Amino acid sequence: MSRWLGRYQVRSRSSHCYSASMEGFGCKISSKMGNLHSLRRISLHDNLLAGSIPQSLWLLPNLRGVYLFNNRLSGSIPPSIAQSPSLQNLDLSNNQLNGTIPNIVSNSSKFYRFNLSYNAFSGEIPKSTGELKNLDSFNVSYNSLSKSIGELKNLGSFNVSYNSLSGSVDSSLL
Repeated sequence: MSRWLGRYQVRSRSSHCYSASMEGFGCKISSKMGNLHSLRRISLHDNLLAGSIPQSLWLLPNLRGVYLFNNRLSGSIPPSIAQSPSLQNLDLSNNQLNGTIPNIVSNSSKFYRFNLSYNAFSGEIPKSTGELKNLDSFNVSYNSLSKSIGELKNLGSFNVSYNSLSGSVDSSLL
């Protein structure tokens, strides 16, 4: 069953909302998305979305996947992303996001895929990222990251190219 919530199409089964998608709109992501407590996946990629990502999005208890790549989103990723208890897949690549990469370990130890490539992030990769035991794919290429790589291990895919990083790479990544 599909229904429209403002400009967002919401697909649901019974009374549980499973995903939201939108195509070809040039607008901002509404903070009201944070009211969709059963939402598991947000797939708003390849649009003209602009502005910042609302903090309320990261507080959705069942959110497992966020796919906002190929948009015009700007601003930073708020620290509240660490409070997202179910988040497993995050793809914010090819936007205009900046600031530092937030610590994502607190409650989000289930991360499987993490892609922030083609943005303007600076600073370092948080050392706590190495604590993510389930992390399989890590891509922060084409940013302005500096300092050391940190202790990332056992990744299936690892891309930090086109940054200014230094240090050694764990042999398990090679």
